[in-house]
Amino acid sequence: MRLLYELEGDVVSEVEFLRSNPNRYASYDAILSGNDEHATQKCIIENNDVLSVVSSHFKAIIVKRYSEDIKENNIVVFPTCGKEVYVDEFDESKREYIRKKYGYADKYVVNYTGNLFFTWAQFDRCLVAFKMIKEFLCVNAHFLAIVPLCDHEAAVRYFEDHSIDKSDYTLIEVKGDQLVEMLLASDVGLLLRPNHVSMLCGSPGKFCDYVSSGLPVLMTEYVGDYSAMVAKDKLFPIVRDISSDAEILRCASILSKYEWHDRMMIAKWAQENILTNVYTHKYTTVLKGLGLLTNVDIR
Repeated sequence: MRLLYELEGDVVSEVEFLRSNPNRYASYDAILSGNDEHATQKCIIENNDVLSVVSSHFKAIIVKRYSEDIKENNIVVFPTCGKEVYVDEFDESKREYIRKKYGYADKYVVNYTGNLFFTWAQFDRCLVAFKMIKEFLCVNAHFLAIVPLCDHEAAVRYFEDHSIDKSDYTLIEVKGDQLVEMLLASDVGLLLRPNHVSMLCGSPGKFCDYVSSGLPVLMTEYVGDYSAMVAKDKLFPIVRDISSDAEILRCASILSKYEWHDRMMIAKWAQENILTNVYTHKYTTVLKGLGLLTNVDIR
């Protein structure tokens, strides 16, 4: 039997980050008091034939950290990816209908999708970004927080910390097709990540959700491999310093000018670069390679 193991992030550097950046509204005791993360990761690598990781930087770290335990050519890179979208079915009138349906027709909707448990989500900085957008760019800005129900209490406390009025935000949990609607109704998505090595080893699924819906993204340079891809193709301006209000505002200003044709360009870029169908052949090839090792015909 041959085994392929998928690692979605570097637990070693993630634990390092969480220990230095506690959550003021939640405890990390349960996830920081387990077995040694180095030993656990090493055990995984020693007992599998092929390792799948979500970014090229993560691969480089694994090669350096465990050079005696795994060969470089036995590590493959597959980002999180996203479901196939049908760009040709997108329609500006549909977006306007959805915005009217949810009461956003006259709003500039700033979208945050994800959980608040892990502090690398930088919800504080996202709220600062929203307040700057509202003050300096779009007086009609409205914050749409799509977060799990279990995080709603914490979210309200964050809004209170930043003196954001209840009329200026919507806090909801959505699933399935409604998420696509809410993203299509939004004007910009927030994906601010700290300048930490653990963030280069990840591959946030929310990025795929955002761009597959054609949503412009206010993002930093530490978003796995995606930041480099975006910078290379000049899809969005990249926030180089998450601590710089001026830098965030500069990028937000550029994104606020994106129009419908820009959204279609973003969705097509996603379709060609980061959706699951882009990596199907590569993944099948990896599995067939394992099949040859086991003398099993994988069809």
